[in-house]
Amino acid sequence: MALIGCIERLEQLIERETEALRSLAPIDFEDFNMRKAHALLEFSRASRSISGPASDAIESSLARLRARLAENNSLLDQHLRAMREISGIMIKTIEMAESDGTYSNRFFGRSVTAE
Repeated sequence: MALIGCIERLEQLIERETEALRSLAPIDFEDFNMRKAHALLEFSRASRSISGPASDAIESSLARLRARLAENNSLLDQHLRAMREISGIMIKTIEMAESDGTYSNRFFGRSVTAE
């Protein structure tokens, strides 16, 4: 069963990426993306050889893969949101550092409010 082997390898790869995301350690996303693309190509080729309904073993393997992918997707989404937030903070910090205060709401140490 070449397809089940492909599914298991893809599942292991997704699990490794998920564990790396959980550990908050630096991640080589380029490497993971390259590996996932290769595994997906292998999966696509192997799935073409299946004719007729999928066996219970294939359905079970696909169900496990779907669960791993859902968890991985959730962690990737969380990581991406955090990166966007950090980027936003960095952009604001740089803008504030480059500003000379000309258009600031602060005047002589007091906040100026519109009436």
